[in-house]
Amino acid sequence: MKLLKVLSFAAVLLFTTNSYASIEPVKNLEIRKEISEVLSKMDLEKETFMLNFMVNNKGEMVIISTSSQKSDKVVRESLNYRKVGTTNLDIHTIYSIPVTIKK
Repeated sequence: MKLLKVLSFAAVLLFTTNSYASIEPVKNLEIRKEISEVLSKMDLEKETFMLNFMVNNKGEMVIISTSSQKSDKVVRESLNYRKVGTTNLDIHTIYSIPVTIKK
């Protein structure tokens, strides 16, 4: 009986977490251009990684995660809490964008 309760709770937790944690792919070309302009000025090695971010109430980009261990710190320092120029992004929605550094 205890095992059944634990499994039920785990299933409920799994389904509710997935419904709240959806990541939207970035279709907004303006934000892509802004990110590209900032990262092109950085001294990063050639690589491809995913960048997950959201926009807070103040219109600032908040970096959630990157899939690059090498560039994570530099990307966070350069983009985290930077004002975004575009206004058509939803607040507190996690967006995902592929980033390719070609140097």
